[in-house]
Amino acid sequence: MPAIPDAQQEQIKFYLGYVGTTIPWGDGALLARSLARTDYSNDVLTLISGQVTRAQVCWDELHTPTGELAYNRNITGDVNRTDQELRSPSFRQRQKQFIYETDQLALTLGVRNYRNPSHNQYIHYGLPNP
Repeated sequence: MPAIPDAQQEQIKFYLGYVGTTIPWGDGALLARSLARTDYSNDVLTLISGQVTRAQVCWDELHTPTGELAYNRNITGDVNRTDQELRSPSFRQRQKQFIYETDQLALTLGVRNYRNPSHNQYIHYGLPNP
C-alpha cells in the first residue's frame, strides 16, 4: 500500500512548522498519524507530492535575496538621511503564497499549519484548539 516517503515526511514537518518542541502533543500525534497512514491512493500521494514541491519552490523564493526596495526616500535638511524599506511588496506576496501552499498541504493532511501566523498563539500559551 502506498505511503508518504520518509524524506518527504521530514519536509512536510518542516514546512508545517512541526520541528520545534513547543508543538502541543496532540497536534504532533495527529501529524504523525497522518504521515504514517498507508491507505492513501496514488492520486492523493501525487497531490501531496505536488503540494510539497510547490511549498519548496515558495520557500526557496522567499529566502532568496532579491535586493528589491519598496521605496527609497532621501530627506535633506538639518540632518540628511535616507529611508529605505528592504522588504518589498513582492516579498509579502511570496510570503502569502508560501502560507497558502502550506495551508493547502495542512488541509490535505488534516492537521494545523504552524507556519501560519494566525496559529502561533496556540503554540506558546497552550490555548485549546479553535
